[in-house]
Amino acid sequence: MKKNKINYFNKINQLLGNNKKTVIICLLLISISAVFSLAGSVFSAYYGINKALVSKDIKLIIFAAGIIGVLSLTSLIFFHITYRKSLKYTKKQSDDLRQKVFKKAIYLDVNYFTTHSTGGMINTIIYDVATFSEGMAGNLENIVNLGVKIILSFIILTIINPKLSIVLWIMAPVLFIFAFFIYRKIGKFYNKRRAITKQRLSHINEGIMGVKTVKSLNIEDKQHGIFKKYNKKHVGIGMKISAINEIFWRVFDIFTYVALAILFLQSYELSISYGELFLYYQLFKTTLYSVAHLAMEFDKFTEVGVSAGKIYNLLSYEPLVKDKENAIEKTDRLSGNISFNDVTFTYPNGETVLKNFSLKIEEGKKFAIVGKTGSGKSTIANLIYRYYEPSSGKILFGDIDYTDLKLEYIHKEIGFILQEPMLFDDTIFENLRYGKLDATEEEVKMAAKLVGADEFIKKLADGYHTKIGESGILLSTGQKQQLAFARVVLKNPSIIILDEATANIDSETENIIQKNIDKLFKGKTCIFIAHRLSTIKNSDKIVYLENGEIVESGSHDELLAKKGKYADLYNNQFVQEKINKEIN
Repeated sequence: MKKNKINYFNKINQLLGNNKKTVIICLLLISISAVFSLAGSVFSAYYGINKALVSKDIKLIIFAAGIIGVLSLTSLIFFHITYRKSLKYTKKQSDDLRQKVFKKAIYLDVNYFTTHSTGGMINTIIYDVATFSEGMAGNLENIVNLGVKIILSFIILTIINPKLSIVLWIMAPVLFIFAFFIYRKIGKFYNKRRAITKQRLSHINEGIMGVKTVKSLNIEDKQHGIFKKYNKKHVGIGMKISAINEIFWRVFDIFTYVALAILFLQSYELSISYGELFLYYQLFKTTLYSVAHLAMEFDKFTEVGVSAGKIYNLLSYEPLVKDKENAIEKTDRLSGNISFNDVTFTYPNGETVLKNFSLKIEEGKKFAIVGKTGSGKSTIANLIYRYYEPSSGKILFGDIDYTDLKLEYIHKEIGFILQEPMLFDDTIFENLRYGKLDATEEEVKMAAKLVGADEFIKKLADGYHTKIGESGILLSTGQKQQLAFARVVLKNPSIIILDEATANIDSETENIIQKNIDKLFKGKTCIFIAHRLSTIKNSDKIVYLENGEIVESGSHDELLAKKGKYADLYNNQFVQEKINKEIN
């Protein structure tokens, strides 16, 4: 248990970083504000009432009023300074932490994204960072402020009259436990609402990112219905939280007034001045409310701790794929001679795709990998790009184990064209320049011309400076894929991986790209992951995979001559394509 507490506060301590000093200063300032606030109450009772008002001396009354005003103003000044510093801290802390978390997120390996939802990550970056930053300012300050007031009030009330204070000593702990229990109950509802918020964010992300699929399946009403269900749950939980809060405070009010009535009856029999009676009632009521609020703030602070844990876990996540300490930072081109030596690969979910797998790809050659869905084609591509690393065995570039190379170098030297191209909410020009950040306008246009994209780009209203929307939604699939090809051409890598890169584009665009591939990627190692076999007929070598094993290999003509599985697959596709053409 002790270890968990240490870890809990260590997480908060590490996340605060350079802002710890500011937080400590704010806590000191809010404590001083609380002291001056109570000092004003004590001075009002003993001097303002017992001396100044009783004497009816106008000078003493004015003097007392002035001192009370100074003490109250001093308390307000310290409170205002704390508020301003907290505001500045919260903005700086949330900005710094949010940037740190986002930077970590985009550098995470692919494995993290397969085990964590997008909605959860967005929730951490936006909600958890805000909860932590605001909690370490407002929430922690409230705890310290209330704690100082409660402790000093207990001391003052006990000094005034030990007998009267017995009621407070009995009632305050009972009230704190009761309030804490209620807010723990409310906390469970907050956790449920948090989970629904996460699901809602994921649903929003899926609905917007997959808007074309939603429309193609005509499921707008269904998607809206699911979102409506999440909203209804969210509102329902919010109403329960409000109802429990309302009931608690009304019960608390009754509880407090009964306690004050008991005190009034007790004070009637005791020798106590009017000033002390005024101070006692004031502090007694304030203390009880402070105790209830303290229980609430403690429970809220557990939410700050949960958010801190989420942020800390993300920031401290150790990628499965990362650079070694002595990783090689090469400046020359990456060798296109790729070797898989007895590679076994198992996904984090336990699925083994490759077992003792060996393969050699020659530099400068066009190499194709084909097979049915689930045969391991994309796994090989992901391993070459080092999205994942082998569970055992080695992958070599030339004679170098690729785990000895820096990831940044490998990713710079390999161009990866996916079946679903990813474009950013920016202009065509800037999207292409992601391939080469310092590319000139002439270089960008030349790359576009080489893949046949220049023709459609020039027809757009703003040409290369046309904004294409989120994920390139304003463009057709074929146009997006042309830009993806142009981006890789601009990148000029040593190795190109085309993972079903022409599967979703029209035949005309495919023909343009196919005709230009030799020119686009001349002298480069090209690896085609293909389902449509017509796209890889000109490859130097083709391997046919089945259940993670190579069952056939050779050129297109050689494999057709074997009349094996490749030939069967090719002939079936050829017949199907012919039927489709006749139908259309």
